[in-house]
Amino acid sequence: MIRSFKGVTPKVHPTAFVSEAAYVVGDVEIGENSSIWPGAVIRGDMGKIVIGKNTNVQDNSVIHADRGARIGDGVTLGHSVMCHARVVGDNCLLGNGCVVNDGATIGEGSKAKHLSYLGDTVTFLLCAERSPNTPRRRDASTIRSARSSPSFGHPDSSKTQSSSCY
Repeated sequence: MIRSFKGVTPKVHPTAFVSEAAYVVGDVEIGENSSIWPGAVIRGDMGKIVIGKNTNVQDNSVIHADRGARIGDGVTLGHSVMCHARVVGDNCLLGNGCVVNDGATIGEGSKAKHLSYLGDTVTFLLCAERSPNTPRRRDASTIRSARSSPSFGHPDSSKTQSSSCY
């Protein structure tokens, strides 16, 4: 469902797909070839939300921000992601069940594994994960990056200083 809020109607590129079971309201822009799947909520009532091209917002994810947000190009928000980030850079993956607090900035090419918790002070992240022996919620001080992981590294490692999970 696409709804206006306070006279502002979402703008959806003609090539984008928005499920009839998704809820997109207010000051929202959805870029070309992006997809919004059933149960997703994108709420542009407090600030403008811009979703780039070729971005995939999977089932039951929520995007909302108190001061607006930009979700970059080529981003995947997995199932049930709660995203209050200010910026999610291009080509990021937020795995199933991630929680991103208000104001966070997630760097280009970053990947956060399922059930990750990203606090509001994250300004660069390449990979966060929850190990089976640690609590689910993590703050920015417990998220760290390391070098050279083929499964989580940026495709061009010369563009980043760190490239793997711990």
